[in-house]
Amino acid sequence: TRSTGLIRWQLQLRWRSTVPGNYTVHVDYGGEAIQGDSSTEQKLLPMSPWSVRVLQAPVDPFASTIEGQGLVRARTAEVATFVVRTRDIFGIFTVAEEFNLQG
Repeated sequence: TRSTGLIRWQLQLRWRSTVPGNYTVHVDYGGEAIQGDSSTEQKLLPMSPWSVRVLQAPVDPFASTIEGQGLVRARTAEVATFVVRTRDIFGIFTVAEEFNLQG
């Protein structure tokens, strides 16, 4: 909320990113960076731009794939290898942490 003379206005913005990463968000009105209003109980916001880190979306098991000889043939006491390629719910390849299967 911002007070300009007797005029009060509120601006609500929403955005959605489907790609993880670091972003800079710029919000201008009339060529000026938006800033919070200290005349209200609202917390004063720093001026635009703001830094936003978008985290990776959950993995979609139905969009992910697995392949390799280790799925077809394996011998006792020998390493069998295969590759898992994970995609998130937006179809973006994800970076999975390394893991070991032992059974």
